[in-house]
Amino acid sequence: MSDIANIYQISYSHETRKILDPGFKVIGDETNPRPEWFEYWHIRKFFLSEILDQNKFYGFLSPKFCEKTRLKSAEIYRFIRENSAADVIMFSPYLDQSALFLNIVEQGWFAHPELKTIFDHICKRYFGNIDHEILVTTSENTVFCNFFVAKPDFWARWFEICEDIFLRTEEGSSDFGKEIAGVTRYKTTSAPIRTFVIEIIATLIMSTESKWKKANYPSFDCAVGKMSVAKSTSTLLALDSLKRVYVETRSPEYLLGYFNLRHTLLKGTTLAELEHSPNSPCGAVFTYTQYLLKKLNLGFMIS
Repeated sequence: MSDIANIYQISYSHETRKILDPGFKVIGDETNPRPEWFEYWHIRKFFLSEILDQNKFYGFLSPKFCEKTRLKSAEIYRFIRENSAADVIMFSPYLDQSALFLNIVEQGWFAHPELKTIFDHICKRYFGNIDHEILVTTSENTVFCNFFVAKPDFWARWFEICEDIFLRTEEGSSDFGKEIAGVTRYKTTSAPIRTFVIEIIATLIMSTESKWKKANYPSFDCAVGKMSVAKSTSTLLALDSLKRVYVETRSPEYLLGYFNLRHTLLKGTTLAELEHSPNSPCGAVFTYTQYLLKKLNLGFMIS
Protein backbone atom coordinates (compact mmCIF):
# COMPACT_ATOMS: atom_id res chain seq x y z
CA MET A 1 0.00 0.00 0.00
CA SER A 2 3.02 2.28 -0.28
CA ASP A 3 1.43 4.00 -3.27
CA ILE A 4 -0.86 5.98 -0.94
CA ALA A 5 0.69 6.06 2.53
CA ASN A 6 3.87 5.56 4.48
CA ILE A 7 2.82 4.56 7.96
CA TYR A 8 5.37 3.81 10.62
CA GLN A 9 5.21 2.30 14.06
CA ILE A 10 7.78 3.51 16.51
CA SER A 11 9.93 0.91 18.23
CA TYR A 12 11.48 2.00 21.52
CA SER A 13 13.11 -1.30 22.38
CA HIS A 14 13.51 -4.90 21.32
CA GLU A 15 10.44 -5.69 23.45
CA THR A 16 8.18 -3.17 21.71
CA ARG A 17 9.31 -4.36 18.28
CA LYS A 18 7.71 -7.73 19.01
CA ILE A 19 4.20 -6.24 19.28
CA LEU A 20 4.26 -4.09 16.13
CA ASP A 21 1.85 -4.66 13.25
CA PRO A 22 3.89 -6.18 10.38
CA GLY A 23 1.79 -4.21 7.90
CA PHE A 24 3.44 -0.96 9.04
CA LYS A 25 6.99 0.19 8.50
CA VAL A 26 9.24 0.57 11.53
CA ILE A 27 11.21 3.58 12.74
CA GLY A 28 12.88 4.32 16.03
CA ASP A 29 16.16 4.14 17.81
CA GLU A 30 15.77 1.15 20.08
CA THR A 31 18.32 2.60 22.50
CA ASN A 32 15.64 5.29 23.04
CA PRO A 33 18.11 8.03 24.05
CA ARG A 34 15.45 10.66 24.93
CA PRO A 35 12.54 8.77 26.50
CA GLU A 36 11.08 11.93 28.02
CA TRP A 37 9.98 12.98 24.50
CA PHE A 38 8.30 9.65 23.75
CA GLU A 39 7.16 9.52 20.10
CA TYR A 40 8.20 13.06 19.25
CA TRP A 41 11.92 12.31 19.47
CA HIS A 42 11.61 9.67 16.75
CA ILE A 43 9.18 11.65 14.58
CA ARG A 44 11.48 14.66 14.79
CA LYS A 45 14.44 12.62 13.67
CA PHE A 46 12.43 11.43 10.66
CA PHE A 47 11.39 14.94 9.57
CA LEU A 48 14.89 16.30 9.94
CA SER A 49 16.35 13.62 7.68
CA GLU A 50 13.67 12.62 5.13
CA ILE A 51 12.09 14.25 2.09
CA LEU A 52 8.34 13.70 1.99
CA ASP A 53 6.30 12.77 -1.07
CA GLN A 54 3.59 15.44 -1.38
CA ASN A 55 1.09 12.91 -2.72
CA LYS A 56 1.30 10.48 0.19
CA PHE A 57 -0.07 10.26 3.69
CA TYR A 58 2.36 9.79 6.56
CA GLY A 59 1.67 8.43 10.00
CA PHE A 60 3.73 7.71 13.11
CA LEU A 61 2.03 5.36 15.54
CA SER A 62 3.01 4.16 18.97
CA PRO A 63 3.53 0.45 19.68
CA LYS A 64 0.15 0.40 21.46
CA PHE A 65 -1.82 1.57 18.44
CA CYS A 66 -3.50 -1.78 17.76
CA GLU A 67 -4.24 -2.33 21.44
CA LYS A 68 -5.90 1.09 21.83
CA THR A 69 -7.83 1.14 18.56
CA ARG A 70 -8.42 -2.56 17.85
CA LEU A 71 -7.45 -1.75 14.25
CA LYS A 72 -5.03 -3.60 12.00
CA SER A 73 -2.94 -2.16 9.20
CA ALA A 74 -5.17 -3.57 6.44
CA GLU A 75 -8.16 -1.66 7.83
CA ILE A 76 -6.11 1.52 8.15
CA TYR A 77 -4.96 1.41 4.52
CA ARG A 78 -8.50 0.66 3.33
CA PHE A 79 -9.91 3.66 5.20
CA ILE A 80 -7.16 5.92 3.89
CA ARG A 81 -7.90 4.89 0.31
CA GLU A 82 -11.61 5.58 0.82
CA ASN A 83 -10.83 9.06 2.20
CA SER A 84 -7.85 10.01 0.07
CA ALA A 85 -9.21 13.52 -0.63
CA ALA A 86 -8.62 14.47 3.01
CA ASP A 87 -5.56 16.26 4.38
CA VAL A 88 -5.81 14.53 7.75
CA ILE A 89 -7.34 11.18 8.68
CA MET A 90 -7.85 10.30 12.34
CA PHE A 91 -7.96 6.92 14.01
CA SER A 92 -8.63 8.18 17.49
CA PRO A 93 -10.00 6.04 20.34
CA TYR A 94 -11.82 7.29 23.45
CA LEU A 95 -15.19 8.63 22.33
CA ASP A 96 -15.90 9.19 26.02
CA GLN A 97 -13.07 11.71 26.21
CA SER A 98 -13.86 13.60 23.00
CA ALA A 99 -17.62 13.69 23.60
CA LEU A 100 -17.84 14.26 27.35
CA PHE A 101 -15.65 17.35 27.45
CA LEU A 102 -16.40 20.62 25.69
CA ASN A 103 -12.97 20.56 24.10
CA ILE A 104 -9.52 19.03 24.18
CA VAL A 105 -8.39 21.72 26.61
CA GLU A 106 -10.99 20.88 29.25
CA GLN A 107 -10.21 17.19 28.81
CA GLY A 108 -6.48 17.81 29.17
CA TRP A 109 -6.98 19.96 32.25
CA PHE A 110 -9.01 17.23 33.92
CA ALA A 111 -6.42 14.56 33.14
CA HIS A 112 -3.36 16.73 33.83
CA PRO A 113 -4.08 19.81 35.99
CA GLU A 114 -0.63 21.29 35.39
CA LEU A 115 -1.60 21.95 31.76
CA LYS A 116 -3.96 24.83 32.56
CA THR A 117 -1.44 27.67 32.28
CA ILE A 118 0.48 25.87 29.53
CA PHE A 119 -2.66 25.91 27.36
CA ASP A 120 -2.81 29.68 27.83
CA HIS A 121 0.72 30.06 26.50
CA ILE A 122 0.17 27.67 23.60
CA CYS A 123 -2.99 29.35 22.37
CA LYS A 124 -1.47 32.82 22.62
CA ARG A 125 1.74 31.85 20.86
CA TYR A 126 0.52 29.54 18.09
CA PHE A 127 -3.23 30.03 17.59
CA GLY A 128 -3.96 33.72 17.53
CA ASN A 129 -4.82 33.95 21.21
CA ILE A 130 -8.03 31.96 20.84
CA ASP A 131 -10.18 31.60 23.94
CA HIS A 132 -9.48 27.93 24.52
CA GLU A 133 -12.00 27.66 27.36
CA ILE A 134 -14.96 28.06 25.01
CA LEU A 135 -13.50 26.31 21.98
CA VAL A 136 -15.73 23.40 20.94
CA THR A 137 -14.04 20.25 19.66
CA THR A 138 -15.72 17.04 18.51
CA SER A 139 -14.86 13.54 17.36
CA GLU A 140 -14.43 15.01 13.88
CA ASN A 141 -11.33 16.98 14.84
CA THR A 142 -10.02 15.38 18.04
CA VAL A 143 -6.90 13.22 18.09
CA PHE A 144 -5.60 11.25 21.03
CA CYS A 145 -2.19 9.57 21.18
CA ASN A 146 -1.12 11.11 17.84
CA PHE A 147 -3.18 8.46 16.04
CA PHE A 148 -3.57 10.21 12.72
CA VAL A 149 -2.12 10.20 9.23
CA ALA A 150 -1.72 13.33 7.14
CA LYS A 151 -0.30 14.76 4.00
CA PRO A 152 2.96 16.74 4.14
CA ASP A 153 1.36 20.20 4.30
CA PHE A 154 -0.40 19.35 7.54
CA TRP A 155 2.67 17.70 8.98
CA ALA A 156 4.68 20.84 8.14
CA ARG A 157 2.27 22.97 10.18
CA TRP A 158 2.32 20.46 13.03
CA PHE A 159 6.10 20.19 13.02
CA GLU A 160 6.56 23.97 12.95
CA ILE A 161 4.68 24.25 16.26
CA CYS A 162 6.06 21.12 17.89
CA GLU A 163 9.65 21.96 17.01
CA ASP A 164 9.29 25.40 18.55
CA ILE A 165 7.94 23.73 21.70
CA PHE A 166 10.84 21.29 21.60
CA LEU A 167 13.47 24.02 21.28
CA ARG A 168 11.95 26.22 24.00
CA THR A 169 11.76 23.22 26.34
CA GLU A 170 15.32 22.16 25.63
CA GLU A 171 16.54 25.71 26.18
CA GLY A 172 14.62 25.93 29.44
CA SER A 173 15.16 29.65 29.98
CA SER A 174 11.55 30.87 29.59
CA ASP A 175 8.69 30.21 32.02
CA PHE A 176 6.89 28.43 29.19
CA GLY A 177 9.83 26.11 28.56
CA LYS A 178 10.25 25.40 32.25
CA GLU A 179 6.57 24.51 32.67
CA ILE A 180 6.60 22.10 29.74
CA ALA A 181 9.75 20.48 31.10
CA GLY A 182 7.88 19.47 34.26
CA VAL A 183 5.96 16.32 35.12
CA THR A 184 2.29 15.51 35.61
CA ARG A 185 0.25 12.64 36.96
CA TYR A 186 -0.24 9.65 34.70
CA LYS A 187 -2.28 6.70 35.95
CA THR A 188 -0.60 5.71 39.22
CA THR A 189 2.70 7.43 38.52
CA SER A 190 4.00 10.55 36.75
CA ALA A 191 5.10 11.40 33.21
CA PRO A 192 6.68 14.35 31.36
CA ILE A 193 4.17 17.10 30.63
CA ARG A 194 5.69 17.63 27.19
CA THR A 195 4.22 14.32 26.02
CA PHE A 196 0.67 15.51 26.56
CA VAL A 197 1.37 18.97 25.18
CA ILE A 198 2.54 17.48 21.89
CA GLU A 199 -0.54 15.25 21.76
CA ILE A 200 -2.99 18.18 21.69
CA ILE A 201 -1.36 20.11 18.84
CA ALA A 202 -3.05 18.27 15.95
CA THR A 203 -6.48 18.84 17.51
CA LEU A 204 -5.84 22.54 18.05
CA ILE A 205 -4.72 22.94 14.44
CA MET A 206 -7.80 21.20 13.05
CA SER A 207 -10.27 22.95 15.35
CA THR A 208 -8.94 26.45 14.71
CA GLU A 209 -7.88 26.32 11.05
CA SER A 210 -10.76 25.59 8.70
CA LYS A 211 -8.69 24.91 5.58
CA TRP A 212 -7.87 21.30 6.48
CA LYS A 213 -10.04 18.56 4.99
CA LYS A 214 -10.61 15.87 7.59
CA ALA A 215 -11.89 12.33 7.91
CA ASN A 216 -12.19 10.25 11.05
CA TYR A 217 -12.60 6.57 11.68
CA PRO A 218 -15.58 6.11 14.07
CA SER A 219 -14.28 6.42 17.63
CA PHE A 220 -17.01 4.16 18.97
CA ASP A 221 -15.43 1.28 17.05
CA CYS A 222 -12.15 1.80 18.92
CA ALA A 223 -11.18 1.42 22.55
CA VAL A 224 -12.96 3.41 25.27
CA GLY A 225 -11.61 4.97 28.43
CA LYS A 226 -11.87 3.62 31.95
CA MET A 227 -14.43 6.09 33.29
CA SER A 228 -17.81 4.53 33.97
CA VAL A 229 -19.48 6.90 31.51
CA ALA A 230 -17.47 5.29 28.71
CA LYS A 231 -20.08 2.54 28.53
CA SER A 232 -22.86 5.01 27.68
CA THR A 233 -22.18 4.96 23.96
CA SER A 234 -25.54 6.26 22.78
CA THR A 235 -25.43 9.22 25.17
CA LEU A 236 -21.85 10.00 24.19
CA LEU A 237 -22.81 9.97 20.52
CA ALA A 238 -25.65 12.36 21.32
CA LEU A 239 -23.26 14.67 23.17
CA ASP A 240 -20.89 14.63 20.23
CA SER A 241 -23.72 15.30 17.78
CA LEU A 242 -24.95 18.29 19.78
CA LYS A 243 -21.47 19.79 19.72
CA ARG A 244 -21.08 19.16 15.99
CA VAL A 245 -24.40 20.84 15.15
CA TYR A 246 -23.50 23.76 17.39
CA VAL A 247 -20.19 24.21 15.54
CA GLU A 248 -22.08 24.19 12.23
CA THR A 249 -24.94 26.50 13.24
CA ARG A 250 -23.75 28.43 16.31
CA SER A 251 -27.29 28.09 17.65
CA PRO A 252 -27.02 28.21 21.46
CA GLU A 253 -29.84 25.71 21.93
CA TYR A 254 -27.56 22.88 20.87
CA LEU A 255 -24.87 23.85 23.35
CA LEU A 256 -27.46 24.16 26.12
CA GLY A 257 -28.68 20.70 25.18
CA TYR A 258 -25.11 19.41 25.37
CA PHE A 259 -24.50 20.83 28.86
CA ASN A 260 -27.80 19.52 30.18
CA LEU A 261 -27.24 16.04 28.76
CA ARG A 262 -23.70 15.96 30.15
CA HIS A 263 -25.03 17.04 33.52
CA THR A 264 -27.56 14.21 33.51
CA LEU A 265 -24.96 11.65 32.49
CA LEU A 266 -22.45 12.68 35.13
CA LYS A 267 -24.99 12.83 37.94
CA GLY A 268 -25.36 9.08 37.51
CA THR A 269 -21.69 8.23 37.85
CA THR A 270 -20.24 6.86 41.05
CA LEU A 271 -16.60 6.81 40.03
CA ALA A 272 -14.61 8.16 42.96
CA GLU A 273 -12.12 9.96 40.74
CA LEU A 274 -14.91 11.98 39.14
CA GLU A 275 -16.51 12.82 42.47
CA HIS A 276 -13.43 13.98 44.34
CA SER A 277 -10.93 15.40 41.86
CA PRO A 278 -11.05 19.24 41.96
CA ASN A 279 -10.75 19.38 38.18
CA SER A 280 -13.20 16.56 37.52
CA PRO A 281 -16.13 16.83 35.13
CA CYS A 282 -18.41 16.28 38.11
CA GLY A 283 -16.90 19.40 39.58
CA ALA A 284 -17.41 21.00 36.20
CA VAL A 285 -21.12 20.23 36.38
CA PHE A 286 -21.52 22.27 39.53
CA THR A 287 -18.84 24.94 39.10
CA TYR A 288 -16.91 25.02 35.85
CA THR A 289 -19.98 24.42 33.68
CA GLN A 290 -21.72 27.39 35.29
CA TYR A 291 -18.62 29.48 34.59
CA LEU A 292 -18.60 28.39 30.93
CA LEU A 293 -22.31 29.10 30.48
CA LYS A 294 -21.80 32.61 31.82
CA LYS A 295 -18.76 33.14 29.61
CA LEU A 296 -20.70 31.94 26.56
CA ASN A 297 -23.49 34.41 27.37
CA LEU A 298 -26.03 31.61 27.32
CA GLY A 299 -27.85 32.93 30.38
CA PHE A 300 -28.80 29.47 31.57
CA MET A 301 -28.17 27.77 34.89
CA ILE A 302 -28.07 24.00 35.20
CA SER A 303 -29.75 22.69 38.34
